[in-house]
Amino acid sequence: AMYRDDKEIKALKRAAAQLLINSSAYPRPAIVYHYTSLDTAIKILDSFEIWCTNVAYSTDTYEGIYGQGTIDRICARDSDLLMEGARRLIAEEIDGYTASFCAEPDIPTQWTTYGSNGRGVAIGVDAAVLSSRSQVAFSHVEYDATRQEKLVKDVLNLFRGRMLSARSWPPRKRRLAYVLTLSFVIVRAMLKDPSYQKEQEYRLLDALPKDPKHHDTSLEHFQRGSQSVPFFRVDLRDSTASGAAQPIREVWLGPCMDYSDGEARLKESAAYRAQSFPIERSRVSLECD
Repeated sequence: AMYRDDKEIKALKRAAAQLLINSSAYPRPAIVYHYTSLDTAIKILDSFEIWCTNVAYSTDTYEGIYGQGTIDRICARDSDLLMEGARRLIAEEIDGYTASFCAEPDIPTQWTTYGSNGRGVAIGVDAAVLSSRSQVAFSHVEYDATRQEKLVKDVLNLFRGRMLSARSWPPRKRRLAYVLTLSFVIVRAMLKDPSYQKEQEYRLLDALPKDPKHHDTSLEHFQRGSQSVPFFRVDLRDSTASGAAQPIREVWLGPCMDYSDGEARLKESAAYRAQSFPIERSRVSLECD
């Protein structure tokens, strides 16, 4: 990051990440599920890596707009911390990156939207392993408008005293505003319209300056149609949790997949050979075309 050697900045990043992790009104599920195609699942299970992609390239054109509107509305009413500069920085100089998970393994809409129309899989990952990371935050997506407002205000309050005390020290104020901006980019990706609540989404989240000179993350690109989409790889095992060596807890096969073929391919993966995990079959009814 731009201020990566500053001890205060590092401490604030940790505090903000912990605030986001602990902000859910519901107990964290033991396992969260990443719905994807079988071919992509095999790549994840062979490498233990998942991709965090730039949210600006999301197939959902509403991605981020709702969250940004919520942040703008609350910041504009804050008499202490007028954040016009930070909000502009969010829009112009900072990118959000995410990888998505679901709290449930066998939801019809998840199969049709993200699981190859029922012919994919849902990889169950240990949520404690995802939460216990030094890099990349893991948090729920918040759908309730009242709790969304509280989350934004809680982040502001975390920085409030330091920001006010730094008014006569512009360099420190700029550093604090920068980290607050990074936090808000993550918060933006956590806030979704209440109509999406059925997705029960959790996310790995990070915020990076658009200028590669200001961060240490190695970005790569993949093609989606005519777009070259930026992403970075996240090692699922990079965690201090006790189960980090094998973060895969189970895998579900979609309702339209040939179970025997899917099971055989999963059992050939590096993750399964390292430590076997249950392979479940979808129990939902889905029209397979």
